[in-house]
Amino acid sequence: MNRAIDYLASLKVKIGQNGSFYEDVYDNLKIKHCEVSGNSSKVLIELPLLPQMINILGNLDTGAIMTFIDQLSTIAIAIVDDRYNVSVDLSTNFISQVSKVKMLEFEITCHNVGRRLAFTSTEIRADGKVIARGAHTKSMINLKWTNYKL
Repeated sequence: MNRAIDYLASLKVKIGQNGSFYEDVYDNLKIKHCEVSGNSSKVLIELPLLPQMINILGNLDTGAIMTFIDQLSTIAIAIVDDRYNVSVDLSTNFISQVSKVKMLEFEITCHNVGRRLAFTSTEIRADGKVIARGAHTKSMINLKWTNYKL
């Protein structure tokens, strides 16, 4: 859990210089549970539904969903490996619309971090109902976020 919190703190420092959608997300998310087993991890995160996440139809924006899968799956990777990584593949299944909920729940699994690739999956729920699932493959690069200086 400490490693996830450290990673988030480093992101807040970098993002806080610009102010953005991400700043609001990172300021409001709560890591509820974190477990590590070898090169894999599972993280449970809660995030309130914020106004900037809503599209003109009043639903949770699909772009916001993909952004969450991208950003939050990286936390699950950072727990087991402190190298920076870049997206290779990101796919999402949109299962249900969301409009009148207060809290989103994310269950992120990092299935494996290898020498070159990391594989994650994310399930997003609202009021206990699955609204989206995503899979994310990332390429691991030889620069550690723990050593990166702005």
